[in-house]
Amino acid sequence: MRRFWCVFAVLLLGSPLAAFGADFGIGADLEYFRPLDPEMYGETMASNTWGRDIKDLSYSTGTDRNQFYGPNRPTGMLVPGLTQEWAHESGFSVKLAEKWLWLVWSPNVDVDIVFQRTMVPIELTPQWTFNKAGKVRPTVFVGGSANYVVTTIDGNDLYDQNRNENYPNETVPEDDDPGASGAAEPREYFRDKRSFGEDGWYLGAHAGAGVQVELQPGLYLEGTLRWSTIPIESIEAVRVREGNPDDWHWEEKELTGDAGGISASVGVMYFF
Repeated sequence: MRRFWCVFAVLLLGSPLAAFGADFGIGADLEYFRPLDPEMYGETMASNTWGRDIKDLSYSTGTDRNQFYGPNRPTGMLVPGLTQEWAHESGFSVKLAEKWLWLVWSPNVDVDIVFQRTMVPIELTPQWTFNKAGKVRPTVFVGGSANYVVTTIDGNDLYDQNRNENYPNETVPEDDDPGASGAAEPREYFRDKRSFGEDGWYLGAHAGAGVQVELQPGLYLEGTLRWSTIPIESIEAVRVREGNPDDWHWEEKELTGDAGGISASVGVMYFF
């Protein structure tokens, strides 16, 4: 719905802008994004020994046990987007873009733990287009962005367990649900907390260059290369063993770093 109103606003403003020698256009693109710091996308959890240490599975270790849900990886992602552009006849233009990045994966198929990242960048980018009257138009740009970032880690397998502070003082089982033997369930040393997460808005910046190729009047094929920086706060899961050697549990580790990177995109733009 938000994108619908963005496009509607562009169309509404188009006619007044045309009176000042400005055109407006709408387009779509697909970007391949390569982070400069894959750790901010959970990459440090990829090479792990969780299956071996927690479940005593000697074969369950390393990146060969990673499971991905979709084409995206912590080291490279496909990011679709929509673009609205106000372009003056002088060659100066301003772009508004909305993008969507989604990454979900399991660092080990034998340990039930899943990392998920959703990022929604909203970018405002001044751009200068050269050879405005030609069929091939080089461009340079620099801009800023507001990025909504959501990171969650979920699991059911000893996941992010918290100590039961009442454990040393309890003398009876916690649950009254009898098992197959008729005995009550044993009290729990850890209490399960199945997920944790981090979300927020973060400002970023980007710069790059590209080219527009006119396919027919008003319709352009665009290609760009760019660099971006987005300082964010993120999380990852670390395993902790306390007390008894078998008492493994998960804890949240907070990270601060740059979620930006280098990207290449291709798209189409139509000017009215």
